[in-house]
Amino acid sequence: MFVHGAAATPTPLLDALSARTDVEGVRLYHLHTQGCDTFLAPAVAEFSSRLIMETTALVDVFAQVLRHASDLHGNAVKADDVRSFVVTAYINASKGQGGRNAA
Repeated sequence: MFVHGAAATPTPLLDALSARTDVEGVRLYHLHTQGCDTFLAPAVAEFSSRLIMETTALVDVFAQVLRHASDLHGNAVKADDVRSFVVTAYINASKGQGGRNAA
């Protein structure tokens, strides 16, 4: 469904469609809308959930790698260095390279 209208955005229609539970597979496209954004709630909830899961996993990885570096190297490896390594590895893995790219 293509929605456009800026100040003339049909927000009552969008709100009514968002409230229905029997409508599936409808993708909304817009250039600019003004007003309510209830139609975004499912996508925002899904994105938020995924972001929380990934962030939690990264924190756990960081803590584990930091503990390993501290046990093995004492104070020779700093937390900021470990953070940089984890972020670089995550970015490379996210690109589908399995973390094989050098940064």
